[in-house]
Amino acid sequence: MAVDKDAVFQAAETLVAKGIKPTMEKVREVLGGGSYATINPLLRGWRDTQGGNASAMVVELPSEIRSAIERSGVLLRGEACKIASKRVIAAEERLNEMEIARQKEEEQFESEILNLEEKIAAKDAKIARLGIGVSVRDGSIRALELEITKLTAQSETALLFRPQLQAVNERLEKMESEQQSKAGSLKSE
Repeated sequence: MAVDKDAVFQAAETLVAKGIKPTMEKVREVLGGGSYATINPLLRGWRDTQGGNASAMVVELPSEIRSAIERSGVLLRGEACKIASKRVIAAEERLNEMEIARQKEEEQFESEILNLEEKIAAKDAKIARLGIGVSVRDGSIRALELEITKLTAQSETALLFRPQLQAVNERLEKMESEQQSKAGSLKSE
């Protein structure tokens, strides 16, 4: 088939009647061949004769098809709403589960904090008791140190008198010995 003005115009009209926008490629398919260099200026000429309305042509759909498309749209919207509602409900349930888990975790943390505070209070009380015990022991140690100091002083004083006591003791022993001698001589007489 020869590609001429009439063939390109006829192919473009056929495409419009089918509701397809006439392009160089579509016209070439309808013609079964031809070069773009030949088709392009002829297709432009056809468009010019259409007064710019070639691409704006509207094919009126039969009412049954329009009605079916509208029903499909309504059904599609309904299904989309159902799916969206299910997703929203699932998201809300998941959010509620997360909130419950967070609250449980918070309660566990609070319980753990209370437990730790009780342990700290018990340790503080033990430290206070140990501090009192240390204070009592410190007082006892000071009292014992004073007693040791007194005894050391008495011991040192006793050591100072030791030579004198030994001398007195020696005198007493000598006197006792002399008394025994005198007593022995008196018996013998």
